[in-house]
Amino acid sequence: MATSDLNFQISQRVTIEGNYATVRFVGEVSSQEGLWLGVEWDNAERGKHDGVYNGIRYFSTKNPTGGSLVRPKKVSPGISCFEALQSRYGLIEGTAGIDEKELFIVGKDGTTSTVEFVGAEKLNIQQSEFSSLIEVVLPNMSISDQDGSDESSVTAFTSAAVNVRQLCLARNLITKWSTLAALAKRLPHLELLDISENHMEPLPPAGSAAFDSLRSAFKSIEVLVVRGLGIDWTQLQILLDLFLSLKHLKACYNQVKDVTEIPEEKQWPLTLLDIDENLIDQWTTVLQIVKHMPSLEVLQVSGCPISRIYFDDCPPASMATPVQPATSHLSKLRVLVLKNNLIDSWQSINELVKLASLKELRFSDQPLCLSATPETVRQLILARLLRIHLLNRTLATRGERRGAEIDYLKRFGKQWMEAEAESDPAEKQRRLNEFISEHPTYLQLIDHYGPPESGELASKPQSLKNQLLEIEFQMGNDQGYENNMKMTKKVPATMTVQKLKGMIGRMFKITLTDEVLLVCIPRKTPMNEIPLDNALRQLSFYSIESGDIIRVNIE
Repeated sequence: MATSDLNFQISQRVTIEGNYATVRFVGEVSSQEGLWLGVEWDNAERGKHDGVYNGIRYFSTKNPTGGSLVRPKKVSPGISCFEALQSRYGLIEGTAGIDEKELFIVGKDGTTSTVEFVGAEKLNIQQSEFSSLIEVVLPNMSISDQDGSDESSVTAFTSAAVNVRQLCLARNLITKWSTLAALAKRLPHLELLDISENHMEPLPPAGSAAFDSLRSAFKSIEVLVVRGLGIDWTQLQILLDLFLSLKHLKACYNQVKDVTEIPEEKQWPLTLLDIDENLIDQWTTVLQIVKHMPSLEVLQVSGCPISRIYFDDCPPASMATPVQPATSHLSKLRVLVLKNNLIDSWQSINELVKLASLKELRFSDQPLCLSATPETVRQLILARLLRIHLLNRTLATRGERRGAEIDYLKRFGKQWMEAEAESDPAEKQRRLNEFISEHPTYLQLIDHYGPPESGELASKPQSLKNQLLEIEFQMGNDQGYENNMKMTKKVPATMTVQKLKGMIGRMFKITLTDEVLLVCIPRKTPMNEIPLDNALRQLSFYSIESGDIIRVNIE
């Protein structure tokens, strides 16, 4: 169909020379001949006005330079899914779709060398067998709503890609949920649908005939990606009700802020919820939502202007309850992602102790992170959250955790000892409870390592003498050490494990290979052996103290 024969509609999504826009006006323009379209550009910088031309308003735009008047012949209504599939995955004779002019590298001297794409033709042949495709990725292909009204177009796509499980239609010209439903109900294996950054029309209310029709079409989808749709909580709740099998919902970069009352009996089966970069500014709003997701294991709330985390359904730890009681919220949560929020207090980290199943935390770009060096912030988090295995995607080793916990005991040891030394019983109880409220894992650390000692807390001059550790070295295994194979020596805390191995080899006149493992046996807690498993780490990293034993494990 020629462009000149098309009947453009108000609110129709179109593309003009590769740039997306929305039709806001169709008709004649004063002092100009023929038909004109008034469009609002997705990229407002491409426009010239806000819909006013020669003093006459023809339409309105959000941005003062977001609009233009264009001739219909320059405007394209987009293509069908099948046309996009052919364009992206179809068989291309000769070149296999590879432009050899674009395959090159630039050397240090500025010269270019051609790069050969090995196997391009074979890959093109494989992909052109549409029935073998499991994942179809068609972003930014100008796919329009015609699949919702053209039965033959839908049939062509769904017959060709009948086995597809993951379908990405992000950044296209789709506006109607019925378009997506027409595709989904004919793809029996479809599990993942990505419709990010499309300008979707509002969803029909729950209980309506249109809602029920959509629900039937989307019944198999388990993963839904709706990034940047501009939806608020009302629309998000309809989505949750619409997709009955949904396990993962990625709804970042939307307009969710306040949550209306949710029926008490409502439950959604999500295991992952991503609401990054929304407008939520209260942790209670998050709890209102996740209260109805009892199976949730992963929660992402990065970029939301939340300044405080708290669970008010259980009291803080105290002398009477040294182990922090768990919250009833998020009982299965394993992973929590908090980046670029407004969290500025350690009390928010303390609240995370109440999450009984939490094993991984990603926490960065917060005002709190500026309170100390990155290394110190990491140590303080590990010492407060004893169940965490992964912090910012890095495994907390036994040695790192031990060092963090011992340093934590020393760092706040003076406050603890001052509270312990209080003579008035009532005041002592108050101070201790206040301390434990601020440091909910401290009693557990005392139980594990013993209470801090005044000698450990005294500041010492940073001379070489005061940095030396008196260590007993043993050659042996976990069953003991060999006769005449132990020796005591002072070593600097700044010595690396690698250099320590060399020194031990000279002491015992043996050669230690990289495979040989050194193990620290702490004087205070000999049952907690710490492997010195990083050759480049200093002994201070493992919080080794004078009186500890370092054993060289040998077969």
